[in-house]
Amino acid sequence: MRLDRWLEFIKRHWLWIAVALIAIAHVIIFLKLFVTGSFDVELYYNYASKIMSGQMPYRDFAIEYPPGAVLVFLLPRLFSGNINTYYTGFAVEMLAFDLACLLMMVPLARRLRISSLGTVLVYSAAVIAVGSIMVERYDLAPAALSLAAVFAFGRGKYKIAWALVAIGTLVKLYPIALGALFFIYQWRHQRWQSMVAPLATFLVVLAAGALPFWLMSHQGFMHAFTLQSGRNLQIESSYASVLFTIYALGGPTLSVFQGPVSWDLQSAFSTGIAEFSLVVMFFAVAAVCVTYLLPYARKAGVREGPPPPEDLGRLVNFSLLIVIMLLLASKVFSTQFIVWLVPFVPLVSGRVRHAVWVPFVAAGFLTYYIYPIHYWDLRYLYIEPMQVILLRNVLLGLMAFLLWCMREPQLTETGPAPEAGLSIEYTPEAS
Repeated sequence: MRLDRWLEFIKRHWLWIAVALIAIAHVIIFLKLFVTGSFDVELYYNYASKIMSGQMPYRDFAIEYPPGAVLVFLLPRLFSGNINTYYTGFAVEMLAFDLACLLMMVPLARRLRISSLGTVLVYSAAVIAVGSIMVERYDLAPAALSLAAVFAFGRGKYKIAWALVAIGTLVKLYPIALGALFFIYQWRHQRWQSMVAPLATFLVVLAAGALPFWLMSHQGFMHAFTLQSGRNLQIESSYASVLFTIYALGGPTLSVFQGPVSWDLQSAFSTGIAEFSLVVMFFAVAAVCVTYLLPYARKAGVREGPPPPEDLGRLVNFSLLIVIMLLLASKVFSTQFIVWLVPFVPLVSGRVRHAVWVPFVAAGFLTYYIYPIHYWDLRYLYIEPMQVILLRNVLLGLMAFLLWCMREPQLTETGPAPEAGLSIEYTPEAS
């Protein structure tokens, strides 16, 4: 009888058992297989140590990161007394964000009417493809916050969703782009009165996180952002990959130099391209927003409660698309930025969703090939890494094209049968 009960338990809860086993695998991957420690993590440790000694960022020492990142750096420092234990603590912190993404995958997949187990497995493949950069930079933190914002929005918890967008923006700026998609959806489908509280929540959280640092030293605070906006053409950007190709074909000479915070490209065109890239980014984001808006512009009526599955599917697809377009249009595309895409890739819905996975996994491996394996070769303008950078960026462009082509997820009316052991209720947030 005991065996029968165990078999019945496994039959009823097989999905969560599988997720638990996959989570254990993630623990092993993050803490045993991934290479922990890097110059950047050491920099985080130094920042956190200065704060522990009583110094304040922006006022007492320069820092090129948004204020929310400071908390991410500080947390593992509270439990570590030296750099080696900090490496481990930081990896554990990134593992926590990873497991949070893993757990959110299951209810999101059910809401989107796609396979929960398949989604979790694709997420694991994406993590493995990106590699150790997951624990060598802090970019998994804003990526998890972005996914959490979409998760809350999909459940109709709009104030929480906007608060998470604000927190993500304080950590790494780019999640604010998701706010444009949230705004469009609510503007088209809800009464304007219901938007006041979520937008106010966003502004209050953003001000609460940024204003104290600005008041302590507005010059130091603004320097962090002017430093980033004034950066040169980074060597992994899509523009740099085109210039690399022209150079390899016998075009104008170029060189690689150490910029303020990255290795950058210098050529006859690099300065002009770097300045013009901000305009390109604006129009790229605007094009995504207009494309997202168009079907809604033909629909009327107020929708109460959370977005239906087809609308949530569009939101996920366009969340991934808008981040890809930011990466391709930006003059800076550091290696770790590919982590921003990891939580959204498994949740893509539509007829060609599987076609999006393949180029991303390939792009992840190619990114790992560049950094850390052949980054110095790229610096010295070897042909092979220049070709790999171009191919990686082309694959991301292919992903953007596929997402643009399948704007409508076209989900089935009823979706698959509920998977065992899973019951998720979605309730609207009280305004």
